[in-house]
Amino acid sequence: MRASEKFREYSNGVIAFVSHYFTEITLSSQNKYRLGNYVKEIQTGKTPSKKVYQYWESKDFPWFKPEDIGFSVYLNKTSNKISFKAVENNAATIYHPNTLLINAIGDIGRMGILKIEASSNQQITGILFNEKVMPEYVYFYLLSKKKEFDLNSSSTTLAILNQKKLCSMEIRVPTLETQKEFIRFMFYCIDCFENKKRIIEDNFKLDKEFLEFSKMCFDLSYHKNDLINHFTGNLDQVQKLRQSILQEAVSGKLVPQDQKDESASELLKKIKVEKEKLIREGKIRKDKPLPPITEEEIPYELPKGWEWVRLGEITNFGTSEKADSKKIHPDTWVLDLEDIEKDSSKLLQRLRFKEKNSLSTKSIFYKNDVLYGKLRPYLDKVIVADENGVCTTEILPIRCYIPINAHYIRIYLKNSQFINYVNSKVYGMKMPRLGTDDGRKALFALPSFSEQKRIVEKVDQLMKLCDELETKVKENQNNSKLLIEAVLREAFEVN
Repeated sequence: MRASEKFREYSNGVIAFVSHYFTEITLSSQNKYRLGNYVKEIQTGKTPSKKVYQYWESKDFPWFKPEDIGFSVYLNKTSNKISFKAVENNAATIYHPNTLLINAIGDIGRMGILKIEASSNQQITGILFNEKVMPEYVYFYLLSKKKEFDLNSSSTTLAILNQKKLCSMEIRVPTLETQKEFIRFMFYCIDCFENKKRIIEDNFKLDKEFLEFSKMCFDLSYHKNDLINHFTGNLDQVQKLRQSILQEAVSGKLVPQDQKDESASELLKKIKVEKEKLIREGKIRKDKPLPPITEEEIPYELPKGWEWVRLGEITNFGTSEKADSKKIHPDTWVLDLEDIEKDSSKLLQRLRFKEKNSLSTKSIFYKNDVLYGKLRPYLDKVIVADENGVCTTEILPIRCYIPINAHYIRIYLKNSQFINYVNSKVYGMKMPRLGTDDGRKALFALPSFSEQKRIVEKVDQLMKLCDELETKVKENQNNSKLLIEAVLREAFEVN
């Protein structure tokens, strides 16, 4: 997890809610004063010149960058360091321990308290406070003030919060005794948050309504997380249901068999005739023979009339036609892997060659070709082309020999048994992919052509219901989250 993500867990969650309640509700009777009234020293960091080798040759002195800030309240170390030479030559800004470092450029408002002497780059401003306020109190006070940081920043492409505007921000400051007790309580809250514990301690000398609100706030937060986990579990169940439907489909258990259907063995005879005709016409080349299927390879028993075949027997797997970019019409459809929607047969976008031209190699595909994402982790990205076009080499166009239903091929390639086979065969470290030989040798459960059509219709019907169920679960998940956040906001307003 990055520092920015960790900090957002505090600034957008229950820790910030609790801090906001104390500083804006519990202390509402106290006046606000400029933060500058409590500043002893304020400095902006700087980067020693990269041209001076001596400033960077040794790693002597801590030098913070924005990505180092946000993991925790305190800053004790950083992987970035400069040499003592940069410190001696005043080429770096030096901060004392207990200085509050605030990211003041870009993702403004992220902060931490130094426990060591250190420096920083120019994106960070450091504030050392006087004896009237503790840096930890200011940290928690500002934790829920993201909107105020944004309002005080300059309206440029990259948000900047300068020293003057930072000092002009207002703050309520109670007694040091109250600050210390509030700080002690907030660290207790962080411990509860990190360890997913309820607030049960009552030995804090703080306002009772504030303590009760804090308990309620944590309970609601955990309830929200439980709901989110519940709905996430439901989404996982929907995904398992999808896979179950696909597996039932290719096992002959989804639709009833019809004894009047022509058997798969008859289909294979027709495919053999079709292939021999295409070879004579010079439209395809003769493939090397595939090995016979052994008993040990067969994963499950098929219904009567079905046949186990190899994918290379019924498709042209691995022999796609390469595209010549000089001959591609500018309006030809070009497809990338990212254009294919996961768990669907839909496309996210259709771009023309003139909009998406590149020097990379492309393959030609035709209407009714099965377009298969052969790279891991995109093995479940499979669609059937509804028009001619070209695609990048990460997508493999698969042409089915007559009579095979391309949409049934799509269903088979998306089922978990086939994906598991591919995962066991992929090669390559950087871009793991399925090789042509292993793809051609993959087992394929072949039913009659009529049953293929019935299976496709039933799967499409059930997947549509899964889509509706998934949409409903996501809506409930979001509504539950919004409801609990609304309760917390209402608590601020009512009290």
